[in-house]
Amino acid sequence: MAVNLNNGVADKALSTVVRNVSGKKLFFAYLGTHGIDLPPNAQYIHRGDLSAWCATRRRGRWSEIYERDLRVGYLRLESTPAVVMYDNALSKPRQLALNNNVLGFEDPLTGPSPDSSFVPG
Repeated sequence: MAVNLNNGVADKALSTVVRNVSGKKLFFAYLGTHGIDLPPNAQYIHRGDLSAWCATRRRGRWSEIYERDLRVGYLRLESTPAVVMYDNALSKPRQLALNNNVLGFEDPLTGPSPDSSFVPG
């Protein structure tokens, strides 16, 4: 599995993933640089926290539109940036993770995998 590193954290841990679940192609002005036409069931990966990014654009107007699109069912939020913290005792970053309804920590370099470093607690 190829992993792009950003200060020891995998790209997926730093991204928001949304999916067009409207059943039709829609234009989402707040996605991408100048908006994106997203086909039905297509996924879009935004580098960073999309909610925070929208809140800083167009005086917060994009945040309202993004929230409306989630609420009415045009868009589904599939993942948000992981909470990544540096563990001084282990001298490495750890991220919060949910595995089989159990909250714990895992290595942000590998994320969830069959040989995961998931630690409940």
